[in-house]
Amino acid sequence: MDNLKMNTIKTILLLIFVWLVNCNYIYSPTGIRGSDARAEIDEVKQTTGFISLPLLSSSVSSVSGSGQTSNATCSVKSDAISSSNSPTSTANITVPPVNSSVDMNHTTGTGYFRTNPFNNLQVGQIVLFRQITGNTGDCSFNYGPTACETTDITTLTDPTNVERENNSRINFDEDTANNCLAIRCNAPAAIRLRTTTSGSATASVEFDTVGFIVSPILFESLTEINDDRYYTKDSVESCKENISLLSLIQFSETQRAFQAYSAQDALATSCNENNPSFSPPSNLLISLLQGSLCSIEEVGFFGIF
Repeated sequence: MDNLKMNTIKTILLLIFVWLVNCNYIYSPTGIRGSDARAEIDEVKQTTGFISLPLLSSSVSSVSGSGQTSNATCSVKSDAISSSNSPTSTANITVPPVNSSVDMNHTTGTGYFRTNPFNNLQVGQIVLFRQITGNTGDCSFNYGPTACETTDITTLTDPTNVERENNSRINFDEDTANNCLAIRCNAPAAIRLRTTTSGSATASVEFDTVGFIVSPILFESLTEINDDRYYTKDSVESCKENISLLSLIQFSETQRAFQAYSAQDALATSCNENNPSFSPPSNLLISLLQGSLCSIEEVGFFGIF
């Protein structure tokens, strides 16, 4: 009989021990269930999360080529081509490869530039450097088959003036073969000719596709939240605060990167350079930091410690 009582007591103690060990699976008045903790954390991530790709792309597109160029300062390349003093000279400018440029520099009197024929993939853009020429630059151009070979540039009709007041780009996008560019300058001027492919002169957003897909998985693996366990409310609140803080840092870094991109785009627009690309902060890195700083604790004995 004594052995029976002793075995009963041992069984009860064992059950109590098992209950204590697994009390994080039992209702905790001072804790929060894993599924609820996950929902609260997800809400914070969505509320304070990173700028969506559509909004980001729209912002970048609105800045690219916007003409904000008044403070940009351009420099003539050291290998700039000097002008010819003859309007009937052959081509002295070789059309640069796609996404490349060549500088033309005219210093005194009247000077002329002529390119070889464009191919059917190249689209030209030229801009007169106001900062280099001051207010004296006065250039015009003709584009077409009649501008090729040794045709007298002074006899070409209806030339187009190259803008010098706002450094605006001039596009000639008739991307057909056998067209040449002929330029006449009546005062000191510097011009940059850049070629692109049709439709390629827009800014790009380097969206972190891998990070966007992998980040949620990485965060889940680091936090290891079990929907059926209970966690301390303090640790869950600390996790949410850390997520908010890192999201704020991410947003601040995005703004900084966007401001740098805007300045680069203004310079590219003014000086006829290739459009920059915008690279936002890595989502993967932010998720790694969030997961590392989101260490939520399970409740202890009796679900209250």
